Amino acid sequence: MGEESIYNLLPSVQQPEAKNPRYRSVFHEAAKDELKQRKTASKTMGPAKVSLDETTNFMKKRAKEPVLPEKTAYARPNADQKRPPVPLRDEKPVMGLTSNKNFIHTNAVENIMSSSKKTRTKICRHTGGAPPTIFRIQV
Repeated sequence: MGEESIYNLLPSVQQPEAKNPRYRSVFHEAAKDELKQRKTASKTMGPAKVSLDETTNFMKKRAKEPVLPEKTAYARPNADQKRPPVPLRDEKPVMGLTSNKNFIHTNAVENIMSSSKKTRTKICRHTGGAPPTIFRIQV
């Protein structure tokens, strides 16, 4: 430990580190000169040889809006193929319509005649918590 002294109680002034000089391009002066030469041609907001429009020829309201075609009545593309109208409230529904098809028998025959469903296996590498193992998953 250091010895006790009154000079140790005063805060010491830290000297800032010296910075490197700022980078300056070798072509800096040449670029400045080139910029000055180009600016002289268009000092007055745009090229010097542009003629100004007449004061009476200014843009009117809605001048740039697109012109739309005239309105026509909408015709449905399949107007001749209309569905039958919805029955009214007081109309009675047609009763007693039955089908001669045996759905249970048809479904059973279809399942018997179809081939069996193939099972696919997917190889999966499992590394969560346990040592890495490879196993098959049936999809």
